[in-house]
Amino acid sequence: MQNYNLLHILFLNDKIWNKASQIEETKKQSVKQ
Repeated sequence: MQNYNLLHILFLNDKIWNKASQIEETKKQSVKQ
């Protein structure tokens, strides 16, 4: 069960990180225009 929880946390972190980096990209592109 411990391993499952760890994987789940890592998975969620990955999703949050992807979302954050997409937002950063969007900011950069809107600055360029």
